[in-house]
Amino acid sequence: MRFGYLACPYSHDDPAVLHARHRQICTIAGTLIESGLTFYCAIAHTHPIAYHNNMDPLDHNIWLPFDRPMMGFCSELWVAQMDGWSTSVGINAEMSYFDAHHKPIHYLDPSDPVAALI
Repeated sequence: MRFGYLACPYSHDDPAVLHARHRQICTIAGTLIESGLTFYCAIAHTHPIAYHNNMDPLDHNIWLPFDRPMMGFCSELWVAQMDGWSTSVGINAEMSYFDAHHKPIHYLDPSDPVAALI
C-alpha cells in the first residue's frame, strides 16, 4: 500500500513564516487529497496542536520522536520544495530516516505537487 509522508520546511524565527508555511503545506495537501493520494503530513497535523496547547512548535525533541512512528509506517517520503526545504533540519532528519530504511524519496514542486507522484 502506498502511504506517503509529506514533509516541508517549517522552523523560522518569525511566527508569521511558521503560519504561512502551515497554510502552504495545507494547500499542497489538499491538492494531493483531491488527487486520491493518501499520506501523513506532520506540519499540517502538529502546527495547530502546538499553538492550541502552548507547546513549542520548534522543539525537535518533542516533534521528531512524535513523528518517527509515522515515518516507520509510511512507504515513501514526499518533500515539498518550498522556500527553505534544502536547509531544513527537520527535512534532513526525515530524509536520513527514509534513506536508512531504503524507502523512496520524491521531491514535489509546490505549484504542481502531484506531477512527481503519478
